[in-house]
Amino acid sequence: MTVWIESNDDRLRLRWHYQGKRYGLSLGVDDNATGRAVAKQKAATIEVDIAAGYFDSTLMKYSPKTIGKSAIEVNVPDLFDRYVEAIAKEKNLTNRPLAD
Repeated sequence: MTVWIESNDDRLRLRWHYQGKRYGLSLGVDDNATGRAVAKQKAATIEVDIAAGYFDSTLMKYSPKTIGKSAIEVNVPDLFDRYVEAIAKEKNLTNRPLAD
């Protein structure tokens, strides 16, 4: 089983077949040396998981993690920073009250 890397509009995605189904995963990286390295690492992870029997058919394990409307996971410091920014904006606070 092989996961191959495709370039689509200078962005990289992965494609593969598993148990008769076709899978695709957009990586959210540009088609450059760094993006290719990320794609190769992600492809290797998928290939190993398939071989070991741990493949996640939902692709949640392999999808890029983002913070925003489609957030999958948010760490506590980032969440707190977002909370402070929202409160400051809502109450029109300057930097001095935030420091207190």
